[in-house]
Amino acid sequence: MKEAIESSISNGNKNIKFLGIADEKELFEEYERSDIFLYPTRWDSLPTTILEALCSGLYILTSESLMPSFKEEYSMKYLEFFKITSDDISNKIKHAADNIQNLRRIRNDISSYSMNKYGIDSVEKKFEKILTDLVEKYS
Repeated sequence: MKEAIESSISNGNKNIKFLGIADEKELFEEYERSDIFLYPTRWDSLPTTILEALCSGLYILTSESLMPSFKEEYSMKYLEFFKITSDDISNKIKHAADNIQNLRRIRNDISSYSMNKYGIDSVEKKFEKILTDLVEKYS
């Protein structure tokens, strides 16, 4: 999709900002400035970038292939899936943009929920419990 995006930008589309490869600082600064995170994929199962974007409070638009990983976020309306077609992706982006005020209102909810589920503190506690349970079971 890179060529299509670059072509659109060179033809005067001012609504797209293409970052290319960004370092961690640039990436998190961009999350802060953004409302929607678009992640088309065919093969991922639990992309770290989606977890980062969710923890930053962004509304996620991603491929149907990730349905098994994000059922809960979908049911909470923090995320929406699309078919990998330009029409479906465009329609989902337009629908999200038309509802941008609501997405901005739920940003803190998305972030709080995601930090509780995917944040380092939460994951460390879950991992510690798994290890403790294993030690108790096999001691």
